[in-house]
Amino acid sequence: YRNLILIGLLDVILIAGAWFVYRTVKREVELAQLKSDFVSNVSHELKTPLSLIRMFGETLQMKRIPSEEKKQEYYDTIVQETERLTRLVNNILNFSRMEAGKKEYHLVEANLNTIVENVLKSYESHLAHQGFAVTTKLDKSLPPIAADTESLSEGLLNIIDNAVKYSDKERSIAISTGTAEGMAYVDVKDQGIGI
Repeated sequence: YRNLILIGLLDVILIAGAWFVYRTVKREVELAQLKSDFVSNVSHELKTPLSLIRMFGETLQMKRIPSEEKKQEYYDTIVQETERLTRLVNNILNFSRMEAGKKEYHLVEANLNTIVENVLKSYESHLAHQGFAVTTKLDKSLPPIAADTESLSEGLLNIIDNAVKYSDKERSIAISTGTAEGMAYVDVKDQGIGI
């Protein structure tokens, strides 16, 4: 009986160990796949603005622009795409810091409406170029909030950028702010496929 009990306990320990190893290996494989997908997506995201910058830069360099108005449009596009590349690189660096557990947040008293307005102002020309109609309904009675304004702006910009990428024919974005249950919020609605 003692031997049977020992064999049974040994079997239970082996099964538990095998299950633990399987779970760990499965998690590592999923993590490796996520990283691979991330690198693939980032590569694609970086190629688009780089291609536009190069195309418009070469066109300007060869002096093939019919008018000053068109030349200014090309300069504006180059600046917008450079800003987009900067945001992408910053997102990658932030992702790397978060993964390493080194991302630091600096909370300051901030106005949520001001953050929304600044993000929209920085992204305004890109939204107009993509044919988006943007409406805002900002609650003027919002209290100040404690926030890392850079991270909050980045998050909002990523949500808006998602709306731009995945909206089909209906190109509209509605952004509102308000309070609910003692918390301030920002709400972004679009006609895309969702996150």
